[in-house]
Amino acid sequence: VTKLAILIAQAAYPGYQFLFLVDNSSNHGAFVQDALLAQNMSLGPGGKQN
Repeated sequence: VTKLAILIAQAAYPGYQFLFLVDNSSNHGAFVQDALLAQNMSLGPGGKQN
């Protein structure tokens, strides 16, 4: 993916230099144990939430 992004940027903006900043922090997936997350909610009415 990185190589493709560089090739696209070079084709779109020839003669420019590029700086790609990527945040790969594992903290983005950290939640408290009882956090209310939409991805864990049931779609239908009633029932237990995960």
